[in-house]
Amino acid sequence: MARVACIATYNCAQVVAQALASPLPAGKVTLGLPFYGRRTGSGDWETYEDILQRLGGQPRAQQQKDVELQEPHNYAEDKTSSSDGKGVVYYNGPVTIERKVALALSNGLGGVMIWEAGQDCRLQPVTHGDVTHRRTCFRDDDSLLLAIERALLGRRLSVAAGTKADGIVDREEL
Repeated sequence: MARVACIATYNCAQVVAQALASPLPAGKVTLGLPFYGRRTGSGDWETYEDILQRLGGQPRAQQQKDVELQEPHNYAEDKTSSSDGKGVVYYNGPVTIERKVALALSNGLGGVMIWEAGQDCRLQPVTHGDVTHRRTCFRDDDSLLLAIERALLGRRLSVAAGTKADGIVDREEL
């Protein structure tokens, strides 16, 4: 089997889904969904929540604009400067996560794997003992877990009601 070397972009996910589906049963393959970003050069990582806070909720808005312009989706849309300004951090934003889940469903893959759910932004304040951690999602659409839910609901709705071809339905449409 040929090795597939790429980063966690949507385009990479397409290559992996197609390459692994031939020597392995598709139902035995899972697609990775990183809830963090990786810095070029050093390989240091940053949580999606931290990236979102640093960008002030920008990722979803930029990705939605790119989708509306029908630009081909690639890793360039899921990147930002590192926190120290000395590198680039690549990550998967909500649109990429939705598209990867839809890809896994449409290719009959066994599922998706998240690393790690605790690195998503918080939709609700969380209290541990005397400490309350505030909501960190600027909008509900910023949440990567809700992006997975949107893709799953979209897939079920598209099968049942013939909605969008890519299987993605916005929360407002539900």
